[in-house]
Amino acid sequence: MLDKFVIATIASMVVACSLAAAEPGPHKDIPELLPLDHWAGTWTAQAEKPKPRTGESRGEWIVDGRYLQVHWKLDADNESPAASGTYLMTYDVKQKVYRQWHFNSDGFTGEATGEWDAATNTMTWTARNAPNRTNAVKDRFPSNDVRLWGMTITDQTGATLFEMNGKHQRRK
Repeated sequence: MLDKFVIATIASMVVACSLAAAEPGPHKDIPELLPLDHWAGTWTAQAEKPKPRTGESRGEWIVDGRYLQVHWKLDADNESPAASGTYLMTYDVKQKVYRQWHFNSDGFTGEATGEWDAATNTMTWTARNAPNRTNAVKDRFPSNDVRLWGMTITDQTGATLFEMNGKHQRRK
């Protein structure tokens, strides 16, 4: 009898530990959140343009899987100080649009809306956080472990004011 109790207790502990260790994912009742799961996990970052810089990011689901929170940082180099920030992403079921809010270490805050293209595994974020300027970011996932991104800031005439791009590699 004691042996059955011990076996049942150990089995319960194993199941409980497995459930506690399981990483939460997107809320099961909002299928539109699934594309945001591409950002989850820990990533090594490499900015390529306008100049090479390294960094990292980590995305995790919060608030019962309704928001993905991403913390990022870029390392300092000879010309630029270290930078860091946080952004939150979700899908607004009422407005039927992806939303993103940014909070950066230089004091910049902003918000963007996104459109997911499932055929190309690409999210396009658009922000108008400054007068007469548009910030467009494209995040493309050629595989589950690679994110290629590019950011372009344009003025009201469509002239490019700034471009930046890079690659993230998921850490295993």
